[in-house]
Amino acid sequence: MKFLLGLFLLLLAACSDSESSAPSSSGKDLEGFILMPAPKDGVILGTDSEKAQPMDRPQMKVMLNYDFHIAQHEVTCQDFADYPDVLPNLSCEGNHVITGITYYDAVLLSNAKSKAEKRDTVYSYSKIVRDQEGYCVNLVGFRFNPEAEGYRLPTEAEWVYAFSVHYDSKQINEDFTFFAKEWVNDWLGRFRDTTVTNYVGAPNGGSFDEHVVKGGNFSAGTPVIDLYSRGDIYVVSASSRAQYIGFRLAIGKIPSAVWLDNDGVAVHNSQSILLTQPEVRAATGSYQVKLVYRDNVSENLVYVDFNNGKPTLVEVDDSLNNFHPDISPDGQWVVFSTGMEGVTGESQVFATRFGSSAISVKLNVENAALPRFRVTAEGDTVVVYVTDGGDNSAEGNFLAQSTWQVPFSKGVFGTPEKLFDGAYHGGVRRDNQFAVTGARLLRSRVGDKHLVWYDSAQACNVSLSQDGSNRTLFLDFGGKPGREFAGTKYGVHEQILIADSTGKLIQMIPAPEGYSFDHTEWVKGAHLIVASLTNPSGNHEKVVLINTADSSITDFVGGDDLYHPCMWIENGLGNLDIDDSLDPDSAGLYLGSKFLQEDIFWRYKMELLWKYRDSADVAVVGSSRAVDGVRPRIMDSSGFVLNLAQIPNSIFTTRDFVKNYVLPHLNKLKYLVVSLDIDFWWKGDDEGDNFFIQSYKEYPGFVYDENHNYWRDGYPKGLYELTNLAPGVANGSSQYLKEYGFTGQSCVDWGEEPPAIATDTTNVQDSILLERSFEALQEMVEFARQKDVIVIGAIFPQSPAYKNTGAYGRHGVRRSLASHMIARLKSFESSNFVLLDENKMGEHDYSSNMFENYDHLCFGGAKRFSNRLDSLIASLE
Repeated sequence: MKFLLGLFLLLLAACSDSESSAPSSSGKDLEGFILMPAPKDGVILGTDSEKAQPMDRPQMKVMLNYDFHIAQHEVTCQDFADYPDVLPNLSCEGNHVITGITYYDAVLLSNAKSKAEKRDTVYSYSKIVRDQEGYCVNLVGFRFNPEAEGYRLPTEAEWVYAFSVHYDSKQINEDFTFFAKEWVNDWLGRFRDTTVTNYVGAPNGGSFDEHVVKGGNFSAGTPVIDLYSRGDIYVVSASSRAQYIGFRLAIGKIPSAVWLDNDGVAVHNSQSILLTQPEVRAATGSYQVKLVYRDNVSENLVYVDFNNGKPTLVEVDDSLNNFHPDISPDGQWVVFSTGMEGVTGESQVFATRFGSSAISVKLNVENAALPRFRVTAEGDTVVVYVTDGGDNSAEGNFLAQSTWQVPFSKGVFGTPEKLFDGAYHGGVRRDNQFAVTGARLLRSRVGDKHLVWYDSAQACNVSLSQDGSNRTLFLDFGGKPGREFAGTKYGVHEQILIADSTGKLIQMIPAPEGYSFDHTEWVKGAHLIVASLTNPSGNHEKVVLINTADSSITDFVGGDDLYHPCMWIENGLGNLDIDDSLDPDSAGLYLGSKFLQEDIFWRYKMELLWKYRDSADVAVVGSSRAVDGVRPRIMDSSGFVLNLAQIPNSIFTTRDFVKNYVLPHLNKLKYLVVSLDIDFWWKGDDEGDNFFIQSYKEYPGFVYDENHNYWRDGYPKGLYELTNLAPGVANGSSQYLKEYGFTGQSCVDWGEEPPAIATDTTNVQDSILLERSFEALQEMVEFARQKDVIVIGAIFPQSPAYKNTGAYGRHGVRRSLASHMIARLKSFESSNFVLLDENKMGEHDYSSNMFENYDHLCFGGAKRFSNRLDSLIASLE
């Protein structure tokens, strides 16, 4: 953590215009806070400028119909020291603005301050997850209550309103000091060209757990600040820690808060995931887990893919009634009905892609209810449904209904086929000789016989296991057969009952104290049951997983009223041919717990490395400039090219990655392309800048590899397959894998604006650090020489306007030192090392519309750079 004391004191000592037209804070009742009356004309978020980042567009108007208070100054180190449990390892040397803390750290401080003043806490959670340094990187079960009167972070709209009224970047303002970029309360979502009242961001941060940060910082002098920018150079996750990001507090209820999802739909935000991905694997035996259920408040289906980055809740509004959803055997589709169990009447069945907001596909029959996927004895995927799912206590009415199946393939229903009379919606065995149901009575069909089980006592929520055991689970109303089996009385739905294939009770599982069960379903092919837990008020408060082996119960999702859960688990390990010595709880698990952008990069770069270890002729390593600047698919002359570059990066990280992974395992490698980011060469070979010194320890896969000497004695069979099955990002994986590691960016013409200088590195250590970085390059070249691999040092172009500054590029260093180093790199050329300098101290031929920002190429620039790199490699053949 770094504190910029001198600049902070300067800010505190400076004067502001006493004639400001800002709302007076003289009437405020909170010391150190400014009262912000509701703005009459609203607040403008975002911009319509085509030069802005996509996340900042389009312009959106927000009306705020409430007053709030916002802190005059950003939170300091002493503020955290006053609450030592928030950051247990923090050491303060003076009262400085604090930076380098996560969004979750800010949340914990807000709650601690609220508790100390006996206010309501705005944020709730079930568990704190900290990194090795004690910073909070996740709050499991996190929920934000906008109606609570406690300390919190300001929303983006509140921040923009306060900043526009109280701050002028042309002069220092003591009434509203501004020192660092600031966390705000909002998750990052898309804007819409509309007006929203009391907007509070997106419902969640998506797979990257992205969060909004606002403003600039003084690390490079006077900041460049605008009101519409919402992010940073890289993706900002809620667990990110940057030396220039701090926050300030706000207080005030937000009535009728509105969240907007990425489709521009206002969603109900009263739910949260209650466990981590390792806990998902512990409970299910797999990372490949999906869940769907009905939010009975919003009346929408909610989807969770636990293998997708940081799992999030995706709520889809398709305007249809949706009950009893069921997930297809391949995990890609969901069927549901508009009618529900126990209710007689019209009902239709629809199918939709898992998590999609696309129009659902309708089964074109007169009446269909309570659909379930199954695989027939012939291996075909079908949907079983009944003509009515109502009260089955009268046998005549029950047998007047029927059970059907319809083929389902690639989102298309086939021709329905009647199976038999009777509405057996609890499950049908593959050979059609056994079926169960329950909507008052527990009925079964064994061969051609229709039977009533459980001594005709009331039963419901019936489900037939799909593991071949023919076990039937159900709920009852404290009936006599259940009481006799349990040896005690119990209330309605307070026990899960399990019967064998003859209807005889063989097991009962009690609900947790204070709860009852509802909507119980077997998880296909497993000894697990998914269910809703109902509290004494009758609300379905949780979705849980029950393990029949030990009767343990694991909380998965919490909310206000959660109905009809269905869980899908793909236990691919059982079908894999892997080395018996590999531990699937660690091997191939290269996704870190913080869900930062670099975590996702590592996960997919390692999958590419293991998958193509016997194919790659060229490997690209280095920073985000190489990630965005080298496109393997268009390098036709170079053979098979892998882009293994990573963010954030230092040449020391690159060196150790090359030494431990690239050169030992890419068996056909001929060329190693290394991005030479000289303006990063002020970084050191220490735990702050070299991933392989400390940070890697939070990634089980890297620790496992290290403990096995990085597999230098031989690649273990199945390591790629385990990496492939590990958690990732569903929406981003095709991009990473299809383009062999290249992540192309859209082009933004930044025109004549002065370039940003993010880091001031004009200090006496420049030459020493440059030398250490050069030595790291020398080591890589020597490693490569021993493997008969040629190293190409690639310098990527940056804005030519840096010629008019004292800095070589976005992150320093002094131009005189950079020029000297480039000359040294040229003199270092040999049969084993070639320099490709496409920056030429700013005298290059890349136009501004070939860039994504001041120092990263977009698609157009990547094409030019990749073609030139391809030509260079061809000339070396």
